[in-house]
Amino acid sequence: GEHGYVGHGRRLHEGILRVPLIVRYPEKIAAGTVIGETVSLLDVAPTVLDLAEVGKSASEPLPVDFAGRSLARALLYGDDLPPRAARYVTFAGRKGIAPSWLSWMWYRKSALPLHLGKTHGDRKIIWTPEVERVSIIDLDDDPFEDDATVHRHDDTYDKETAELRKWFERTDLEESETQLSDRDIEALESLGYLQ
Repeated sequence: GEHGYVGHGRRLHEGILRVPLIVRYPEKIAAGTVIGETVSLLDVAPTVLDLAEVGKSASEPLPVDFAGRSLARALLYGDDLPPRAARYVTFAGRKGIAPSWLSWMWYRKSALPLHLGKTHGDRKIIWTPEVERVSIIDLDDDPFEDDATVHRHDDTYDKETAELRKWFERTDLEESETQLSDRDIEALESLGYLQ
């Protein structure tokens, strides 16, 4: 019910985005260990591989490159994680189940999501393309996100939307589309999957 919204997945407020990632590994990670920096689900796979000590020797590197980062050293030794931007998107989607002929009332096909956002440190940006609005929130001063500075068609709007649009276009894949690195292609060729 925060910000007049009941549900999840169509807003970018902290109450929806900020979900704890809980890791339990009694033999290695001390109980009560906390990482204060924002982490992502992208960090889970490299963390699990590091904790399992996969690819620890130079002759056996990790099998793939990851978009996320390993949290293992922070969990095991308390190392600091450098701040990193976290980005988000929400889509209009469908509400519940109804006949497809009725879905036009809430679903619209758009080249851009309903909202795009980024948090870096205590600074949060939310872009709502449909109404051409960029909201900037200082989470340190405004943890409840009640007092956003709104920008429309000025230098700040242009700079923030260009950066978010570039990120979205780089990461937006159509169903079954892939973006393989040279290393991925080489690995797939060596296994006979590509020729």
